[in-house]
Amino acid sequence: MSQKPLGNNASSKPPAYIPPVRRPGQIPPLYQPPIDSLKSAVAESEPAVSGGPADIPPSAQPPEPPAEQATVDASSPCAVPHSAAFPSPDAPASHNAAGPGTEHPEPASQGGSVPPPPGYYRPVPRRQRADYQYLSKRSFTFKGSAAVLFSLLFCICFTEMVLWGNLGLSVLILAIAYCLFSFWYFRESDCPFPPVAMLIFIPIAVLACGLCLSVNSATSFITFPFLICLAALQTALLSGMQYRSLFSWETFGALWTRLVDGPLSFLDFPFLVMMGRGKEKKKSKSLWKIFLGLLCALPVVILLLGLFAKADAVFRTGLQTFLRWLRVDWSRLAADLLIGFVGSIFLAAVLLYCRGALPRKVQPARRRRFVDPLFSIPFLGIVDLSVMAFTIVQFAYLFGGQKGSLPSGYTYSEYARQGFFELATALFLVFSIALFFMALSKTEHARLHLAVRLELLFLSLGGGVILVSAVKRMLLYVSVYGMSVKRGLTLWFMITAGICFLFLAARCLIRRFPLAKCAGITVITMICLLSLFPMDGFVARYNVNAYLSGHTETQVDYWYLEERSVSALPAMVDLYLHEPSDELEEAINNQIRKNDCRHPIWGWTVDQISIRKSIDIFRQTAEGASSSPTPSGSNSRI
Repeated sequence: MSQKPLGNNASSKPPAYIPPVRRPGQIPPLYQPPIDSLKSAVAESEPAVSGGPADIPPSAQPPEPPAEQATVDASSPCAVPHSAAFPSPDAPASHNAAGPGTEHPEPASQGGSVPPPPGYYRPVPRRQRADYQYLSKRSFTFKGSAAVLFSLLFCICFTEMVLWGNLGLSVLILAIAYCLFSFWYFRESDCPFPPVAMLIFIPIAVLACGLCLSVNSATSFITFPFLICLAALQTALLSGMQYRSLFSWETFGALWTRLVDGPLSFLDFPFLVMMGRGKEKKKSKSLWKIFLGLLCALPVVILLLGLFAKADAVFRTGLQTFLRWLRVDWSRLAADLLIGFVGSIFLAAVLLYCRGALPRKVQPARRRRFVDPLFSIPFLGIVDLSVMAFTIVQFAYLFGGQKGSLPSGYTYSEYARQGFFELATALFLVFSIALFFMALSKTEHARLHLAVRLELLFLSLGGGVILVSAVKRMLLYVSVYGMSVKRGLTLWFMITAGICFLFLAARCLIRRFPLAKCAGITVITMICLLSLFPMDGFVARYNVNAYLSGHTETQVDYWYLEERSVSALPAMVDLYLHEPSDELEEAINNQIRKNDCRHPIWGWTVDQISIRKSIDIFRQTAEGASSSPTPSGSNSRI
């Protein structure tokens, strides 16, 4: 259908320009409208109009648009200047209101103001965001400056006392200092601390005291990182982090955001606080002035002490004795300052962000159950049959005491030793299968879901039998070949897994049983007990007592005891008193040198009392043996 000109009718208009539509998440297309066709249509319609606006009677002229309509609202997200990344098309103006004589806006090339493409979003500047402004308000305060200063001192002391030093009294001192500062830093007058945050202080104190009781290098790789994780969790809870359940994936995601993602996004805030950016209070500036005064006084004090030491011999002797007792390695001073400064930036960012993060509601994770019971029932049935078959065999060999029916060529201890790692793998597989079907099996059909739960119950009971069988095999292995750190940790892990299997069976019987909460509390408790247990000293004491009493078929491996921590030294000295040998004496001397390298303050533990007594006894015995030499037997290394 062709369009005909309407003469002097003011309602005649060119074809309307329809801009491209931008959908959410779509980049605005570089669309160029048909400008030439639109201009030709306007030119064809203009000859039918006489003169211009001046020739039209005043009654026929439309009113001018008000000033509010002629401008673009600055608060609108579309009110942004023209960007070269999104070229706006040179579209003609609409003639609906102004008629054909209205002037068209100039194109962008001629300096005219052209609106942005539809759907264009201008990102908000960082300093104008709500999270930045709220974090600035909470950080540029006296507590914010105290957090930066505490982070710097704490990380430097951590580097010197723990990283270069030893685990011991240093961990207890730093843990107490960090907890006390956290309680003061996050304290708000109108908001009490969550009870869970206060309860987490109990395992933190137990772990710190456990590291201070004895030297446990065999278990510190588990207990010390777990202590750091609990301190981070307590920091997030004291800051008011919202959560639905402490042992859930939603809480893990919230912790990642609050302790890692958020602080890394605002890693420049510690520098801004140190530079005094923002409107700080007078207390905050005074704190930094005091710190700078103490820092500048250190070189002067060191210079004066050096001059006094050269001037007086008594003062020099006392100063040397104090430095020898303090055991400060001045060659590591630069490393302490550098590593401590780098670590303090992240720790300060964590403290600032935790206190100044915008409160957010935790969105529950929508877990979709997609495993059909018609698939789960036959799968679990076949698995249950195989587990039950193995259970019957285990009752015959390990619980029934039928040693005569063992396979030919195997002793009872060899049979118990052979399949332990296979049983541990099967135990992990059974536990994973039970958790998978319990979490993802559909629950629409009540009878089918009940059948799935019953099969999971049988699977959990079968897993418990596998666990007991593995523990019995390990105990037989230890009785024949002695105790080691790996065997002790394996027994500890299997006890923890057995308790979790009991909770898994309870979850199969009781649908609303809090499995995750009970398992989490069990893991925390078992790790705390592991920190209190002197693993290295127990391994050495068990092997020495079993050898002296004749309960083991093998001799004591001196070199294995030498590789343990200094907690094994009392047991080695007792063995030397009963059966002295040159190899054992050399191993004890190496342990004494290792103990002398520990820091007398930061590396002090409670078992140092018994270690010092054993060293004195050994030295007296060794001196007596050297004055009156007697032939001594030597144990061969196994």
